[in-house]
Amino acid sequence: MAPVASIQLDIIAPLLPAYVAVVLMFDVFTATLLISQYVAVGAPALLALAAAYLFNGFTAVAWAASFPGVLAPEGLLGGDLQTTAVIAAFRRLAFPLGLLAYALLRRRADAPEVWRPWSPTTAVATVVVSALAALIVTGAAGGLSTIVPKLMVDARVPTAAWDFVLWAGIAATLVAAVAIARLRPFCVLDLWLLVALAAFLVEIAMLGFLADGVRLSVAWGAGRLFGLVAVAVVALALLVDTVVATARSVSKLAAEVQARRAREASLEALGAAIAHELNQPLTAIVTSAEAAGRWLDRGNPDLLRARERLAAIGAEGARAGRVLDGLRRSFGRGPSRDGLVDAGSLLASVAALARAEAAGARVAIDRGAATGLRVRGDADQLRQAVLNLVVNAIEAMALTPGGRRIVTLSARAEGAACVLSVSDAGPGLPPALLDMPAGPFQSEKPRGMGLGLMIARTIVEGHGGRIMAANRPEGGAVFEIALPRGNDNV
Repeated sequence: MAPVASIQLDIIAPLLPAYVAVVLMFDVFTATLLISQYVAVGAPALLALAAAYLFNGFTAVAWAASFPGVLAPEGLLGGDLQTTAVIAAFRRLAFPLGLLAYALLRRRADAPEVWRPWSPTTAVATVVVSALAALIVTGAAGGLSTIVPKLMVDARVPTAAWDFVLWAGIAATLVAAVAIARLRPFCVLDLWLLVALAAFLVEIAMLGFLADGVRLSVAWGAGRLFGLVAVAVVALALLVDTVVATARSVSKLAAEVQARRAREASLEALGAAIAHELNQPLTAIVTSAEAAGRWLDRGNPDLLRARERLAAIGAEGARAGRVLDGLRRSFGRGPSRDGLVDAGSLLASVAALARAEAAGARVAIDRGAATGLRVRGDADQLRQAVLNLVVNAIEAMALTPGGRRIVTLSARAEGAACVLSVSDAGPGLPPALLDMPAGPFQSEKPRGMGLGLMIARTIVEGHGGRIMAANRPEGGAVFEIALPRGNDNV
């Protein structure tokens, strides 16, 4: 391939401006995405990486402008034959050194206090400093060409001094690659940076060894294509990551809108249930009042029957009060009937209440021992919270064909907390419900509104506790209620 690799292709020179334009576009695009990620997480290593790509893109423009025979016979910058080579030498070393700086800052950023809120000034300064560095290198290239050893024999052939730049670039690339490969945790961006460095290393090898550094040859042009891969691969990876993140945000927003609509529908259903519960005593009150009026309006008033109707009005009014009191206790900020509740007795009463429904669904209820464990709170409310979870578990088991249908109730001490556990061997929870305490009005049942989970969460949080949900490794789901233990337990 060597004879073919050294063939000169004059067609390459007119294509260099387009090549540089693409390189600049990818570099600026990559830097923009990196700065946007810095805005999101505040990691200074991302700014170092953005600066490396910006410097590479800006100096690519200067390199093409000074290249003899591309935009002008002697280049546009007014330098000599060495100017383009000096700029190329800076670019060959700056890119891997920029990635090395990223790796070093990533290692330092392992301490959480290094990650700070983003600063607009810092982001803008990164762009300005990169542009100034490129301008300084461009301006100094002509002067340095008279100080450093000559790098070019003529417009196309390099001197032996160019080998120093070649090996220095290879060494810097390998050091940067090792530093990035040793980063922990190793993220997807690190992987694509290693791919970029591999392409960069291939570019150096093709330009320096296969083409012998001779410009505008077949191998030289092929090497430039690998250089394009080096700058494009991270840009495309970041683009895909941004698209995926945007899709997730849109999906999350849609889920939130759907949850809000479900919440509104659930609240309407809850309001209808309240109206239904109050409608019966209110209707009875109206009926009794009308009957009492009729008994009193008779020519010979029947006081005994009138008193009976008035007593019925009092009873129905008390009943309506109990309905409202129950709602207040369920959705209030704290329990209204504090006391020490035995965890074993609580689970036993829940199992007794749920036994009929479990038997209808052919689900067994297994209750573990909970000797001596007590919590402080309202026994009725806590019983309702656990019962809601048990009913959900039974329904989940009923939807599971075959298998071992069993709901297990248990309690254990965990530090200063008593943890009540309800587990099943059903199909498990979807990801949206694994964060159940942060997402009320959600349900794993096709027609469920998630009201039981919401009520359970309200009751438990009113007692200073929390609900946790997880999928069991052996299959099924487990809900755990962590409550402060009673004073006599601690």
